[in-house]
Amino acid sequence: MIIKSKLQFFILFIFIGVMALLNSNAFAATPIDCGQTTPGSISVIGEKDDYTFTANPNDGALITVVRTSGDMNPYIELYDSAGTKIAEYNSYSGNFALINKGTYTVVVYDYGNNGTGTYNIRYQNLTTACNETAITCGQSTPGSISPTGEIDFYSFTTTTAGNKASIRLSATSGTADPYLKLYNSAGTEVTPSFNIYTLTSAGAYTIMVYDDGHDETGGYSLTYLNLTTACNATTVLIRLWSFTIALVQGLHINTLHREVRPR
Repeated sequence: MIIKSKLQFFILFIFIGVMALLNSNAFAATPIDCGQTTPGSISVIGEKDDYTFTANPNDGALITVVRTSGDMNPYIELYDSAGTKIAEYNSYSGNFALINKGTYTVVVYDYGNNGTGTYNIRYQNLTTACNETAITCGQSTPGSISPTGEIDFYSFTTTTAGNKASIRLSATSGTADPYLKLYNSAGTEVTPSFNIYTLTSAGAYTIMVYDDGHDETGGYSLTYLNLTTACNATTVLIRLWSFTIALVQGLHINTLHREVRPR
């Protein structure tokens, strides 16, 4: 009886230890750095992965999760340092205004809890730029989407609120269908009106470029133009010729006038 009791106790002890180990691994969060792409995977149906990052009050944040293989449909939940859920979405990206300073937790899992696969997760601070490529007004910047699922970030700054801007994005090679979104430093998406963006506040802006289906690769060209404050503009002169016929002392004299006016 004593041996049996000891054996039962030993088995129970092992079981508790294994469960504790599993739980500790299940709730262990992976820190993610701003601007860095971190690969992850849902290898078991029902699995949930936790990630953490830190932010300052009123930071704007963008979190992207893109499936790279499998049949999972990534679902994201965001919690503040008090454990309060502040957002959830099943799109590949979400933008937020982080009210409080502290550590935030991102939970990633399959939307239906019936799929598995791999994915890339990235946290981008839109208030304090990190690992973004600065672009110059009026200059075309080449880029590429490779491998599939890649997302590129670019930034520019305007010193005056209310400026109008044009952002052109065109494919140059491959099969990718490049698409862009624009965000201000508060984490709010800026949508265009007839392809013209209104920069309602001064400060930094972030452009996110990706393939529309997240399943193709290719090259592209990106151009930002500030339409209010001309940059890299070429002055065009229009030459106008006018002829005047004057009558002087009964004589007809042809006088040629040449005018040059800027357009």
